[in-house]
Amino acid sequence: MTWKTAVANIPYGGAKGGIGCSPGELSSSELERLTRVFTQKIHDLIGIHTDVPAPDMGTNPQDLGGSLGRDAATGRGVLFATEALLAEYGKSIKDQRFVIQILSKKGVVILPDIYANSGGVTVSYFEWVQQYSEALFSLCIQNIQGFMWDEEKVNAELKTYMTRGFKDMKEMCRAHNCDLRMGAFTLGVNRVARATVLRGWEA
Repeated sequence: MTWKTAVANIPYGGAKGGIGCSPGELSSSELERLTRVFTQKIHDLIGIHTDVPAPDMGTNPQDLGGSLGRDAATGRGVLFATEALLAEYGKSIKDQRFVIQILSKKGVVILPDIYANSGGVTVSYFEWVQQYSEALFSLCIQNIQGFMWDEEKVNAELKTYMTRGFKDMKEMCRAHNCDLRMGAFTLGVNRVARATVLRGWEA
């Protein structure tokens, strides 16, 4: 997650957590109770400046709420990533066929997973931005009526982030004469290293 969020150029580290259960075997009311208890237990560990929970495997927008467009964001991010890659070769997604295998040794271009599937966490970041903006405005203006983007705005911003992410990754590839996967990891590691130095945490 750390490298993925760095490649996406969003200000998050990375961690995963959850509950060991089979959500498909639970009723909606059981899932709701489980989510509420889990949230109560981690309450002191989460917040807008510490840890921001987001939906992942076995959850859905009903469990955690969230931004419009979040449910489809990971898949939509893959679409935008693929469009950015094809644009680099002067092609469009229409009438293309795709095979997902390990083919880089044969000279086939592989779209790196840490870039391509960053759409979900990027839209979770957008949700955080909306919540944070609302909190800031609420300090100045009472009874604010929300600061929520519509789904069209979410999707447009996601496309902007994914397209810019591809360009940043491609620049790293050119600078280091490497494939997209190595370029993505180099980009992510460099951004984390720079953030570490700027915070004064360097060894």
